[in-house]
Amino acid sequence: MKTILNCTFLLTLACLCWQCNRVTYTAETFPEENYLAFGEGGGFAGSLTTHYLLPNGQLFISQGIEGAKISDGETGKRKAKKMLQRYQEEIQPYNFQEPGNRYSFLEYVAADTTYEQQWGRAGMEVPKTMLMFFQDLQLLLPQE
Repeated sequence: MKTILNCTFLLTLACLCWQCNRVTYTAETFPEENYLAFGEGGGFAGSLTTHYLLPNGQLFISQGIEGAKISDGETGKRKAKKMLQRYQEEIQPYNFQEPGNRYSFLEYVAADTTYEQQWGRAGMEVPKTMLMFFQDLQLLLPQE
């Protein structure tokens, strides 16, 4: 009986420590670096929708250039870290700036710089790696 109580106590303590270690962001405490932004914009109305993926798995969304960031659910922390790492390894080396009237974009904000790719100009061939990565990011978004 004593062993069961000790195990229960240790498990409870471990769960509490794990919860205390997790950082949860809000629009007011949104990080200034180490996140991935992606979305689409342009057109006649000049619309812009930006999604944000944070390393802890949280997702945010904003509408317009100065739109407020709103929590948009979350994905697993492991999946988010994998996508950020994948961006750094596969997409970051591209210096691809070919926006059109309607455009899609990827943007990684690091501590010391921002990496950005844009595409949408008619007749431009977009690297398949970027398109596949963008589609995979779309799959992380909550389904309406």
